[in-house]
Amino acid sequence: MRRGCSFQFPPCSTGYPWGALEGAVVQAEILQREVRGLVGTTTFSLAFQDSRDGRLETVYAYEDGSRDKPKAFGLSEYVLRTRAPLMITHKFLEEARRLGVASVDPRIRTWCGVPINFSDGSMGVMAVADTKHEHTLNEEKFQLLQVLADEAAVAIENARLFQREHRRTRHLALLNELGRKAMAILNPQELVTKICQQIRIAFSYDLVRLGLFDSERGELVVEAQDGYGSEVLGRSFKLGEGLAGIAAQTGEPVVANSIREDERYVPLDARAQSALSLPLRYQNDTVGVLSIESFREQNFSEQDVLTLRSLADNFAIAYHNARAYQSAQEQAVTDSLTGLKTHRYFMEALEAEWRRAKTLDDHAITRVHALYVGHKIDKASAGSTLAELKLGKEQTDAMFAVWDAERAANVRTLTTAQNLDLLL
Repeated sequence: MRRGCSFQFPPCSTGYPWGALEGAVVQAEILQREVRGLVGTTTFSLAFQDSRDGRLETVYAYEDGSRDKPKAFGLSEYVLRTRAPLMITHKFLEEARRLGVASVDPRIRTWCGVPINFSDGSMGVMAVADTKHEHTLNEEKFQLLQVLADEAAVAIENARLFQREHRRTRHLALLNELGRKAMAILNPQELVTKICQQIRIAFSYDLVRLGLFDSERGELVVEAQDGYGSEVLGRSFKLGEGLAGIAAQTGEPVVANSIREDERYVPLDARAQSALSLPLRYQNDTVGVLSIESFREQNFSEQDVLTLRSLADNFAIAYHNARAYQSAQEQAVTDSLTGLKTHRYFMEALEAEWRRAKTLDDHAITRVHALYVGHKIDKASAGSTLAELKLGKEQTDAMFAVWDAERAANVRTLTTAQNLDLLL
């Protein structure tokens, strides 16, 4: 890098997927050097849309002698709207005001912006400026910049396509993994909780919640969440209310990539900027809605919706299976005529209680053993405790035959010492 110049990657704090665009940024740096050598401008920037309707975001910014990004972004947006190149060679502030652009850097004397068109319908803008001199650019240099932008578009688009393909492959792998995990969970409540956690982690979204349809109330009720906080649990939405209610009513995904401008959105977190609600459908029934929100605008592309819709479909099947399994278990221990628990249920409950009591008894015996061998209690106290545990005389005598030998020799086994440490 030349002495006296500054470059920072990423140059500003935005939501753009920086890591995946490193190849494009390398091309941008090369392009910046070529432009500087040819036209001698002091500032250079590249801004892209992430999708056709996405917001323009700066992915590369360079300015001689300063780390501050030139404040002429409004002009780049003007070029995006008009889809035509723009050059201002003198009376910069006056011309910017005439175009209806108020937010500009008053230092700028010459400015030029050239659109970059991509095959998916999205666009970018390459902008150069001079903060020292007017008439730095002429018509010949203006045409040259347009040629350079067209050539750079090919390399940049290849990097963008690679990033999107890499992202799609990663999402498909995550989709397969999450689907496999969901099918292995047969507890409905555990399933809805885990799926929220796993989606948020795997796809790096900020907020995830899941509402199940209550047919008696005719409402969606939030049963699980990750990122919102427990206060949203139990929140209900009527059919047609909010993005989730609309998704439940129509059976189709609902996307809002700029929720502050979307009247359909019902806010649950003030930080959210974009949202997606996906119906969970099994056969012809909607069993719930999966809602995902992001702190960034324009964060749900068409590919994201397709991937997450597949995940929602798989989850709906997994949830149906978990409910069916739970229902089968309940039917196995409930009499179909009386609705009372069956003999099998009570025998299973009795066995579980016996195992729990046996575990407690074993722990109590271990405790008495440690205290007696360690000379903390006498034989009468130890015998009294064993009697309370309903141990027979033969069993108690056999225990003391071993314990007395250990006590007399003051033998401390590792297990006894660990138990004693815990007790003391």
